[in-house]
Amino acid sequence: MKKFIMKKFIVMVCLGAYIGIPAFSQAENSMDLAPGSIDEEENNWSIAPMLNYEYISLESQQYMIAGTGLFFFYGNQNPPVSEERNSLMFSAFYRPHFLMQEREYLSPHHGIEISAEYKIRKHQFLGLFNGLSSDPLFGGGMHTFQAGVGYAYELIRNERFNFVLGGGIGVGDYGEFNGITLNVIPAPIIRFSMEYPLFSLFFQMLDKPGLSLIIAPESQFRFTGDFRMLSLNFADIQNNLNFECAMWYRFFDDSHKFGDFAGVALGIKNNVLGFTKVHENERFYFVNSYALFGKLDLSFLQLSGGYNFYGYELYDFETKHDAGKGFFVSVQLAYQF
Repeated sequence: MKKFIMKKFIVMVCLGAYIGIPAFSQAENSMDLAPGSIDEEENNWSIAPMLNYEYISLESQQYMIAGTGLFFFYGNQNPPVSEERNSLMFSAFYRPHFLMQEREYLSPHHGIEISAEYKIRKHQFLGLFNGLSSDPLFGGGMHTFQAGVGYAYELIRNERFNFVLGGGIGVGDYGEFNGITLNVIPAPIIRFSMEYPLFSLFFQMLDKPGLSLIIAPESQFRFTGDFRMLSLNFADIQNNLNFECAMWYRFFDDSHKFGDFAGVALGIKNNVLGFTKVHENERFYFVNSYALFGKLDLSFLQLSGGYNFYGYELYDFETKHDAGKGFFVSVQLAYQF
């Protein structure tokens, strides 16, 4: 089950990490898909549809995100080290974003996320599309989406450590360099994971870094932390770091006949959303808030909610307004067939 959590994190980082639209869609929290594990058979296939709903309420604005999507898996996603990989993983999601109090930034915005990854032996091929705009797909202009393709090679793989290195090409609006508009740029691909009884760690760098950490992964009490940069602007880390940290109690350990499938958590996170006005690159609306939250995870169902604080709105990267306090609720359903 722990390996599947790590694989799920890889999927969600792929969906949102390619050179970026600032927080156009927030990565899903790691969540097991019930029932059982897709790792049991060597050449099986599996489909896992997913539904999610999130409502964020601040004093100045309310936001609603409702979406649906699916994962498709073929082959053994985590074969033993002695066996070669040969697997396919595909995911597609649609998430409309609604501003409940209408502003000049058109609502709804259509979030579309597509990711594909094919592994054959030590070779890995990736394709990604991530965009959010009031005009779906390419209608909003280059500044409302990113797409990319890449290739990586698995240099090291053993029971405790895995290291993958490669490169790709990103397509989108990446600003200007010496007066030249950058619509196509090279992007590195770096992945490594470490798994020990005391901790497990996964790091991925497509063009921006993402990190997942579990302290005491084999204990019923454990700490989890997910961190993702929304751009490489480390000087403005407050607006570019998306994170969630939680202390978990898992009801059952791996010796249970259904495995480690349920738990509760208390933690802290931030909620980040961004909207660009179509065809006007300079018009941008961004909101960020922090939250203390609780979460119930039943594998197929995940419920979370909490108290938002220190919310703020940012207009055109310059004008900042206090968005106040509030609350959020989130529901996510996923079932593996």
